[in-house]
Amino acid sequence: MEILQCKYQHCHVIGDDKTNLITRIVKKINKFDLDPEITLWEIAANNSGGVRVICGIDKVGDHIYFYPLFIDIHHQIYPNNRFRGNYSKICKYNIYDVKKPNY
Repeated sequence: MEILQCKYQHCHVIGDDKTNLITRIVKKINKFDLDPEITLWEIAANNSGGVRVICGIDKVGDHIYFYPLFIDIHHQIYPNNRFRGNYSKICKYNIYDVKKPNY
């Protein structure tokens, strides 16, 4: 998996300085404690406008388990002046679930 080799910009392991913050956020919004064995990652897609997915990745043997935890839509975990314009919008926008496809 190329993401685990840090070949993509903005796809990286989250440093220890942010681990406590992310653990508190996950506890508050998802109502569970993170397994301390899970490695926390920040992942971004190209052309996402700064949106990051905070996730846990756990390798067990030959298997890789990917756990999306929350979306950092306003780029707050690792603030960046490039996205500072998003800060004024934080309380104005909501993220809604993707609409269920009609099958």
